[in-house]
Amino acid sequence: MQINELSEDGRKTSQEYWDEQRKGTLRLKFPPSLFVSTRNIRNILRRKVKPGMSFLEVGFAPGVQLAWVAKGLGAKVSGVDFAENGVIQARRLFTSLGIEGDLRHEDFFNTSFPLGTFDVVYSAGFIEHFDDPSSLVKAHVDLARPGGRIIILIPHYGGIYGKVQEYFHPENLLLHNVTIMQRQKLLALAPSDLITHAKAWEAGKLCGDHIGFAQKFPASIAKLLGLGLNFVGLIQPVEIKPLCPILALEMIKR
Repeated sequence: MQINELSEDGRKTSQEYWDEQRKGTLRLKFPPSLFVSTRNIRNILRRKVKPGMSFLEVGFAPGVQLAWVAKGLGAKVSGVDFAENGVIQARRLFTSLGIEGDLRHEDFFNTSFPLGTFDVVYSAGFIEHFDDPSSLVKAHVDLARPGGRIIILIPHYGGIYGKVQEYFHPENLLLHNVTIMQRQKLLALAPSDLITHAKAWEAGKLCGDHIGFAQKFPASIAKLLGLGLNFVGLIQPVEIKPLCPILALEMIKR
């Protein structure tokens, strides 16, 4: 499979972009639970994933959340990602933590994983990097077993985070399909003929991960601003829809 030749399909990013993002050394441990961004994702997954379930993450590199799903939730995990550096990092992480997982360096459009087999098919920060995400959503559904669950998370740039990011880092928004970043528009991507249930919702507590402070401030100040927002998110008692950094789509396959 010529992975590096599959770039003319409406992607807003390239393999080279993601390989560059995954360069460097990954700390071989789980992300701290004091990060609100980590808590937000885990709070969603721990309600949906049970021990022994087969779990596929699309775009899993560098693998820290997938490793937690295996170790923390007891799922049998697999992953597909087309960034070679990220897959290498993930395999090192899994080895260092003694976790088994089927981690494949493949393009999702041409994955060798069999269709209709997974209890849960999941992605976070993936479909919004394509001009036509509807085909991506359908591909998620195709990989789930009948009765299986599909969970898709994207950043909530359709609200206040998008307005703030437009000031701090507008170039980053060009890498995202912001037209789907409203609850009803995300829900409209669900293939009704293939599913029995679908819902979309705003999720998570206040988080600075989707704001490019470093584009406007020195690194030290940007870090302090991020930590400040993280602290507010940690003490935030309940989720507040306008401040939710995540849009979530859940479907059950027919």
